[in-house]
Amino acid sequence: MEMSYIELPVKDPEALRTWYVTRLNLSVISESRDHFTLAGPCGAAIEFRRGKPLENPERVKLAFRVDDLSSSLKRISDGKIQIGPKKTERGRIVAEVKDPAGHTVELFQVELVGIR
Repeated sequence: MEMSYIELPVKDPEALRTWYVTRLNLSVISESRDHFTLAGPCGAAIEFRRGKPLENPERVKLAFRVDDLSSSLKRISDGKIQIGPKKTERGRIVAEVKDPAGHTVELFQVELVGIR
């Protein structure tokens, strides 16, 4: 079994479409009047569908692995970093921001331990 996508109801899909395409470089793989589906080069897709937003959108965390956390944060955050960057005990450097709907977006970079 392979996960294909996750669907999230949102008030304004177009605002999210613009944010994820321009800030995270995700591609639109399908769309209609009331929804669109985004995906990166690998992994599951995200579908944002017009509907009643979640009561606590910040409880949804969408995590993205990046090669260079610093440059990714400059592109994505507008200076509104919620958490981090910080190192975790699992060998990651993480930071969190909010998307326009209030979902938590985690960017993480895996540290290369032992390589100089």
